[in-house]
Amino acid sequence: MRKFLIKIVSFFMFLFMTNSVYAAYTLNVGSSGASIDVNFGNVATAVEKSYEVVYLKNTGSDNFSISNILEVKESPFYIQDIIHIDSQGNAARVDFNSDTGQVNNPILVQPGEQLEVVVGFPEQYVETGTYSTSFELITTNSTETFATINCSATVVSGSASLSVPASVDFGNLIVGDINQESFFIVNNGTTSLTITGFNTDELAEKGVSITTIYQDSVSGFVDANAPITLLPGDKLTVALQYTPVNSGTVVIPFEIFINSQDLSKKTILLNANVSDRTYSLKVNTTSIDLGDMEIGELKEGAFIITNNGTADITLTGVNSDELANRGVTLKTGVAGVTLAPGEELTVQFSYTAKDLGNVSIPINIYTSVSQFPMVSVTLNANVSDRTYSLKVNTTSIDLGDMEIGELKEGAFIITNNGTADITLTGVNSDELANRGVTLKTGVAGVTLAPGEELTVQFSYTAKDLGNVSIPINIYTSVSQFPMVSVTLNANVAFSPSSITVSTTKIDFGNVTVGEVKEEIIYVENNGTSSILIFLNSNELASKGVNIVAYNLYTGEEIAFPALLSSEDALILKIEFTPVVSGLFNETMKIFTNNQTLSVIPVDLKANVVDVTQTIVSTNSTTSATNTGTTGATTTTMTTTSDNTTNETVTTEDIPESGGSCSISPSGTVGFDLLLPFVTLGFIYFRKKENR
Repeated sequence: MRKFLIKIVSFFMFLFMTNSVYAAYTLNVGSSGASIDVNFGNVATAVEKSYEVVYLKNTGSDNFSISNILEVKESPFYIQDIIHIDSQGNAARVDFNSDTGQVNNPILVQPGEQLEVVVGFPEQYVETGTYSTSFELITTNSTETFATINCSATVVSGSASLSVPASVDFGNLIVGDINQESFFIVNNGTTSLTITGFNTDELAEKGVSITTIYQDSVSGFVDANAPITLLPGDKLTVALQYTPVNSGTVVIPFEIFINSQDLSKKTILLNANVSDRTYSLKVNTTSIDLGDMEIGELKEGAFIITNNGTADITLTGVNSDELANRGVTLKTGVAGVTLAPGEELTVQFSYTAKDLGNVSIPINIYTSVSQFPMVSVTLNANVSDRTYSLKVNTTSIDLGDMEIGELKEGAFIITNNGTADITLTGVNSDELANRGVTLKTGVAGVTLAPGEELTVQFSYTAKDLGNVSIPINIYTSVSQFPMVSVTLNANVAFSPSSITVSTTKIDFGNVTVGEVKEEIIYVENNGTSSILIFLNSNELASKGVNIVAYNLYTGEEIAFPALLSSEDALILKIEFTPVVSGLFNETMKIFTNNQTLSVIPVDLKANVVDVTQTIVSTNSTTSATNTGTTGATTTTMTTTSDNTTNETVTTEDIPESGGSCSISPSGTVGFDLLLPFVTLGFIYFRKKENR
């Protein structure tokens, strides 16, 4: 005989109210000696196992816990399951060893609570006959029986047999959820059976109801509250609906009552693991670090709210006033949003920094359920004042040595190295214009974002002598950084100019009044800068001298004052038309705009006569006849064999009109025109050479 010891440990605690339940068997355990008889009735051989459920309700004032079970004699009966049900109806399976009866973690049963004990029969195939046994509950400090479950059953060899499942498992459920399952009842015997009813009251108390019963033999649905006759081989399909009312490990007996002398009842165990309906939200992060920010700076972000409970949760709103005052805007509406279990909501937000220092701002999202009233996310930022700053790649630009009138160009870069936009408003334009500086890049109205650059190009034409420093001040629209400045430096001197002329003496020789004679001289600028050429041309014009200037290399006529670039040259064509006779002595003066150059004088000479001279030349005699009205002077010249005119000159008076004289040269007389590039009234120009 197998014996299992049940130990009952009593503790004194407060008395709980009991729950009223409907069960096949209920035993109120309040003092020693309580017992209950459990009769399985007639059980057919070779059929499925049958079950009976006994509720042991603690109606006393003490606690008890079971650690072992004692079976008084060996039998086909066995303990299938033990469920602890608290005073609220929540259930939990008791962990015990069905072979030894040892309870691994004794459960404390307080007053008002109960144990649901499921007894099974038969444990294995048995012969016909009557079977019985008792399971006793014995206190640990006493040998007297605390409670007894007496079991009995009669195994018959009749032909009645009803096939049902041993159990129906609803799986994991939530309190309040509607769940459905179905199973078959089959008459697999040889005689008809009538089902007289079900334990519907107890099922209803547990949240179970029969929704439909379909009978194959009638091809339709039948009434669960009326007797149902099953012919051999007939089958019922029973559909159940279960809405759990309590949480825990639930075992509910579904009892089928039969009016057969061979079979009085069949029991199916309805199993479920029921959890309380939970209300819970979670966020993917409870803290969002926005890092370093500045006053007025805007950043955006998002977080995700997930319903990780087992019930719908409706969001009702946020701490909107606080968020608005501190610069937080939720771009996703949350009020009125209902999240089903497992559903997510992505909440987008923007934050404009308003407060200095280490800022923490909670975003509280409220719900409609007291079990989980709020979920929160905190925004963190380190906020500092917005900075306004510009920098230039250089604060001083050295243009080196320059000459008056010389032009140089350059550039500098302005960068916004602050954290706020800066608008440039202008420059010290009047000062720059007066001192020869021109900004080729417009700056007024330009807005530079943080990190943005502006390249400012400029040109400078030297106006002032000496060491020159010119500030370029660029003004801004913000008082925190009103100006950025770059200084131009240069050492300015007069141009090292040099002018050369081909001759400083021009002798027009003998010229008759009204006759036009031309001479040419060259003026060349062999300095390093351009200069302006001026002449006393008005003064000379009144005396019959007209001067025209041409560029030596282009032939272009140039008006005075004439600009002469470096290494450029002018041809000055000097036309002399005498207006009175006599000796002509004047000075053409060449002026420049360079103070370092002196006035260059060019002497002009001529012998102006009022005669017409005809000169006939031979190798031996030259004669001259005065056809004019006044006396004239003759010139006797001697030449060498290479036709070079000698400086030996003799003169004699020629009589008045009609007079004549003879000139006897000592050799053949030849003539060389000493005026360069002038022949028969034409002027020839030359190409500019590379120098």
